[in-house]
Amino acid sequence: MFVFTLSAVQRIKLVARGLSWPSVAARLAITPYGATGQPDIVIDLRPRPVHGDREIEVSGVRVYIEPAAEPYLQGLTVDYVLLDTGGCFTLQSAEGTRPLKADGALAM
Repeated sequence: MFVFTLSAVQRIKLVARGLSWPSVAARLAITPYGATGQPDIVIDLRPRPVHGDREIEVSGVRVYIEPAAEPYLQGLTVDYVLLDTGGCFTLQSAEGTRPLKADGALAM
């Protein structure tokens, strides 16, 4: 499947603590056709799964996965890095590193 780095786990937990929801999980989904012609993977925090999501635990974080996103997550590492312009989530794979679109509370 995929893993979160310690930095990604820390960022998710930090942002989740600031929300007033009784339960929080990271959600990974796809948007149709990003710039590469492939769907973009999106990470967000949700209080509950969207209908049809699969719930798992990855690197100590509860995660909801949109079924259509599962094939695109194989072998990936989700990281959070600090840049001169701020922090961002990234996806690391054998092909290299690319940005991971963050929505909602994680986009701040």
